Amino acid sequence: MNRHLTDEQFTDLLLGLDDGTATAHLNACEHCRQEMARVEETMGMLREASMDWSRQRVAEMPTPQPGFFERLGLSFRPAAGMAMAAVLALAVAVPFLIRDTDAPERASVQHMSPVPTAEQIAADNELMSAINQEIAQPAAQHEAAFAGESGKARTTKR
Repeated sequence: MNRHLTDEQFTDLLLGLDDGTATAHLNACEHCRQEMARVEETMGMLREASMDWSRQRVAEMPTPQPGFFERLGLSFRPAAGMAMAAVLALAVAVPFLIRDTDAPERASVQHMSPVPTAEQIAADNELMSAINQEIAQPAAQHEAAFAGESGKARTTKR
């Protein structure tokens, strides 16, 4: 085997996509085995450098300051916050939902008329007397009075 592995075949080997021909060549060719060892060593150094960089970045990150609830010794989680919001919403909404719909009618203030004066009482008594007299008249008189009024109304309209 004079021919060596291509970059694509090395990539397939590293990704585990080889169909077996590159692996067979790698077992037989010392030059390709050394090249594969160098690539694996480079990949290992890259992996180690990236992990070191990541650890350093995490170490440099500022430590979060405890919040209000943590300083009080309470842990505040999103679920607890949502539960507190739901309780607050219920506390506000329930009084409006369970209020008695008839309450405004019962709670309305009864307006009482002012105490009548002596003149008002006298005027009311005169009106009641006039009504009683009209009621006491016989029906014939009512009809005659009505006919007389309607005749006057007809003549005044013309």
